[in-house]
Amino acid sequence: MIEQLTIIPIRITKAGQQYSFQHKLPRSAEKIIGIETGVTMRSPLPVIPGNNIRQFKREVLLGSLRLQGSGSSNLFYATDIKAGDNSIANGEFLRKPGATGQPGFPFYDFQVCTHGTKREEDPLDIPGCSIIGGIYRDSTVLLFTTPVHYHINIYVWTSNRQI
Repeated sequence: MIEQLTIIPIRITKAGQQYSFQHKLPRSAEKIIGIETGVTMRSPLPVIPGNNIRQFKREVLLGSLRLQGSGSSNLFYATDIKAGDNSIANGEFLRKPGATGQPGFPFYDFQVCTHGTKREEDPLDIPGCSIIGGIYRDSTVLLFTTPVHYHINIYVWTSNRQI
């Protein structure tokens, strides 16, 4: 068996956008063994009213993703897409008053790579699926008055037979 990665791109350019798609998996794919998602922000996030008075940054929900497979698998994966995980540093260090992460303010903005929380795919075992269909619904229209542009990549890991 050989593992193969298929990338399904989604481009969001309008507030409240719904994106539906179908993607054919390789013929040699025997089963789906994992799903992972990634987000690339193409425009800055607007300020959330009332968020600047809190000690911790708020996670921003961008939208929700639902995946459905052909055959008997039907709806097999659902997740919320977030702009970033801002909670990994909570409880380790307190934010200094006035620290904004800008030059002149000594505050380090913690990242995933600094805390050993490497992202991994969500393991699945979906046999006999040749087409993945899905829908992504943007939720930023509920938080912001200006549109937020971003790209999502869905990484589908498959176990393939050797040809």
